[in-house]
Amino acid sequence: MKMPLCLRGRSNMLVKWSKDSLILNTYRIVDTLAEGGMAELYVAENVQPAHVSVADTLMLPQVMDNPHQIAPASLVVLKTIRSLFAFDQELIRMFQDEIALMKQIKHPHIVRWLDAGEHDGRSVLVLEYVQGYDLARCMESFRLEGRSLPLHWRIHIMRQILEALHFIHTMSQPGGQPLQLVHRDVSPPNILVGIHGRAKLADFGIAFHQMMSRESSGEDIRGKFSYVAPEMLAGRKVDQRADLFSWGCVLWELCANQRLFWGETPEEILKQVNDKEIPPVRTFDPDFPAALDDLLQCVLQREPEKRYTNAAQLHSALSQAYPMHSWRADAKELRNVLQGFSSLQLPAFFREVSPSPVSNATKATHE
Repeated sequence: MKMPLCLRGRSNMLVKWSKDSLILNTYRIVDTLAEGGMAELYVAENVQPAHVSVADTLMLPQVMDNPHQIAPASLVVLKTIRSLFAFDQELIRMFQDEIALMKQIKHPHIVRWLDAGEHDGRSVLVLEYVQGYDLARCMESFRLEGRSLPLHWRIHIMRQILEALHFIHTMSQPGGQPLQLVHRDVSPPNILVGIHGRAKLADFGIAFHQMMSRESSGEDIRGKFSYVAPEMLAGRKVDQRADLFSWGCVLWELCANQRLFWGETPEEILKQVNDKEIPPVRTFDPDFPAALDDLLQCVLQREPEKRYTNAAQLHSALSQAYPMHSWRADAKELRNVLQGFSSLQLPAFFREVSPSPVSNATKATHE
């Protein structure tokens, strides 16, 4: 495999960045946020206030939602390819594509791109730090403690993610040609719930465009198996309806407070995705609205043709199945509810960096 120009002459083993490392001469690493299959993520502090970037010219939405809440505006998330795979040409190409894509996306419910560059021979993507929790962490706490968020908050969170999906599904090139973008990894770890009530979709590392007509292979399936649409598992053509299936899996689990497709091995999970009968949420919660159960049964159909056509149609159906015209999101209510879960803790790095105490934030995973 040919080594990229930017890496020639370097050691074949790149080390992980450590705490206090200065990246791009601007961002001081505070802590490791996560290390996944292909990427490393770090929480960092912008130590160059004069550095001109999107982070400096835009007020973060979290601050706008509540100007009296002190937000750690200097905190960012750094994403780079894992040192173990730093010379993998395919991953380098995918990561460069992700950076190019993130520069085009501006939506209130999608994690915001702030900056990008190269450090130690590795490309670096700088993203906004979301004060809050990733949904996987929340759902684990919900199951552990046998309770969940009020239903209106669960629907509100997933409605916002649906709006994000509609945005990316309808993105177009400057000339107007559709990008035909599919996220392909809509799953709880990639849904961030901000303590100010705003949910955001993260991780576009395996999203792809101009590929709807192409058949998937086993190597293309990089998402979380429990949330991958059957047509992707079968190597069939994939379009935006695959994201809707994944969205439905997350909503079902959020409402039933248990896993939908689960097993000890990937093979067991894949068999459930293809064959398991989807039980109504009312099986576990008799008070769950029948209209929402009907919606879930539709979006979780194995055949894409039987699902909702697009995110806009699903959004309309969700509004009809669970109207919330008179309800207004109250961030204080959400913070109070989340604070009641003992397993959701404030990370030490937030206390160290934040200019003043903020009592209800915790790590959010961006991978």
